Amino acid sequence: MKNIKSLTFKTIRCLTAFLTLTASGAWAGLPPSSQTKEEILWEKASQAAAESMISKETGNLLAEFLKTYPDYSKAPNARYLLAERDFQSGNMQQAAVNFEKFLSDNPKHALADSAAFRLAESYYNLKAYNSAFAAWEKMIRNYKKSLLTPNAMEYLAVLHMRAQDWGKADEQLQQLSHEFPHYYSLPQGRKKHGVVLYHMGDFSESAKLLDGLEGG
Repeated sequence: MKNIKSLTFKTIRCLTAFLTLTASGAWAGLPPSSQTKEEILWEKASQAAAESMISKETGNLLAEFLKTYPDYSKAPNARYLLAERDFQSGNMQQAAVNFEKFLSDNPKHALADSAAFRLAESYYNLKAYNSAFAAWEKMIRNYKKSLLTPNAMEYLAVLHMRAQDWGKADEQLQQLSHEFPHYYSLPQGRKKHGVVLYHMGDFSESAKLLDGLEGG
């Protein structure tokens, strides 16, 4: 569908994941004298990921960490980073597999909502739209308070738009405007709803939403 592109990892999701990793001690260096072997290797792996998620060094260090310390407290974080590495490398099939496994093993982890969103994005980029829709719906059900919930709701509307189901897209965007008015008021939300209303024949309301928007 015109003007709807493959999804990318937004700044808010990047910050959510990175701040969670940092808060959990991912990149907080400890004095050398007090660091265990697990902590030293985890610090190397997480720092490599911070510098370049898709580098060979990052993949090797994360794999070494999980092979050596599979039961360490940071092992789930490492598995998330490996899935994220697959995603950023464009390996969507493997990313979907790894995010699915992460969620199965760690449904209450601090990064679970981000993994659930990424799983849906992986399906979307594979053009498995029914699976993407189901994954975003499940993410909203399971992680309603997540900062990513309004993003997920927006992309449910996008999928309705792809299917040219303008009525359902309108309902989804109205729900978004009711539950997350600040997010909906951003240009991308207004523009999508304006396009939907145009296709529904509500030209007046469409014009109100699109007025003043660049490219509207």
